[in-house]
Amino acid sequence: MKPLKAFIVDDEYYVREVVKHFIAKYPDIIQLVGESDNVEQAYFHLLNEKPELVFLDITMENESGFDLLHRFFPVPFEVVFVTAHDHYALKALKMEVVDYILKPVQEQEWLEAVQKVIRKRENRSTRYTSGSRQTEADQEVKKMLVSNGNDYSAISFDDVLYLEADGNYTRIHFTTGSSQLVSRTIRQYESRLPDFLFFRIHRSVMVNLNHVKQIDKGRGGFVELSDGTHLPISYRRKEAFLSLFDDSKE
Repeated sequence: MKPLKAFIVDDEYYVREVVKHFIAKYPDIIQLVGESDNVEQAYFHLLNEKPELVFLDITMENESGFDLLHRFFPVPFEVVFVTAHDHYALKALKMEVVDYILKPVQEQEWLEAVQKVIRKRENRSTRYTSGSRQTEADQEVKKMLVSNGNDYSAISFDDVLYLEADGNYTRIHFTTGSSQLVSRTIRQYESRLPDFLFFRIHRSVMVNLNHVKQIDKGRGGFVELSDGTHLPISYRRKEAFLSLFDDSKE
């Protein structure tokens, strides 16, 4: 496999230099594609560089590492937190990061974290048979970050039934029957969630395509989801929506 493309986000110059030194020692397995000392700058670099692994500090000036991750849903890279604070460990585990390293960074601990990412990538590449119809995009981590006040939770796409607009907010409905109101518009979700998995069937509703059970194709058509929920399909969006399914699902 090609070396992992890595990015460093940390407001401490010395820490960035230490991690860069480690990366330079293992060019066969990892390479540096960039670094940043703040969240705002890092966000745009990550969009452009598309790293596979980010070494991320938690407490930085103005915004935290958690704030950076919340800008992505799903998070398109693996994360290893590098921090001086151990009390964020539980919060990090909820977000399913690969590892959590305390400063000062020790080389052996750092290398073990990198090897975890490599093993995860290898397992992902061999998970599907040659006859699988899944695309490379399908194989990415299928999670989204949802804010819980001052906390964030990593939610599997499989657990999301549909999203419903509520003014400048969006209510996310889960397979458990519960729902959560979040401070993002449905338009923001539409632009960021993967279009092979979510589709906006109405100006106020996006559905998880994996939970579509039945489609009524009449003029006043609707979608029935796996839990029995019926949702209206906009006439203008119906043709594009139906084109996503083969005859067996129509």
